[in-house]
Amino acid sequence: TVVKGYLACPYYFMGSLTTLFVILADKRVYLTKFILYVNMTRLLSLIKTKMQRKKLYLLGFLILTLIGVSAYSVAGSALQGRFSASGKYDLAVTSITAEDGQLVITVKNSSKALSGLTLPSSAISSGYDYVYIDDMTHPLMTYAWKNLEDQAFFETGRTSTLEPSVLEEGTYNIMACVDATSVLTETDETNNCLTQEVNVFTPMSMGSPVTGE
Repeated sequence: TVVKGYLACPYYFMGSLTTLFVILADKRVYLTKFILYVNMTRLLSLIKTKMQRKKLYLLGFLILTLIGVSAYSVAGSALQGRFSASGKYDLAVTSITAEDGQLVITVKNSSKALSGLTLPSSAISSGYDYVYIDDMTHPLMTYAWKNLEDQAFFETGRTSTLEPSVLEEGTYNIMACVDATSVLTETDETNNCLTQEVNVFTPMSMGSPVTGE
């Protein structure tokens, strides 16, 4: 560090060099020691000042970095709060139908929020859809969100179909509920469930053609 300081400060370098010549030529020991002391003191003071400046620059950089990180964190929290805390979610059961003896239920994410945002992972890990058939007090089928094959409705504006369930032929009173365990705060909690009377018909098997005698 001292060598770099000398090279960076020609004035002090030349002064010390001159002192060395004085030592060799005149051998005035005390005078030369004093001159060396003055030059070294000035040089060290300069180096110390530069180091202090560097420390100040580094401290300033760290402070600005911390301010930037804090601002980013606050902005991220505000954005998340805009989407969740203010109740921007809106999930709904849109249809209950029977196709070829199979019960088909569709759910939609109608959230009025920023496009492309998905449901929070905490909700996905604990959310459920329930399906009630005739008995409206106990769900006959439960669907854990984390295990769903079709997870499109996790994203704003998209629709999913629950895995079809095979039912025997007949007429059923069916209620399907999305977010049955209320893990989300939604703008409209009244459209989470849909009740529908469904007629189930099994596909007719192909019989052998009838031939005349």
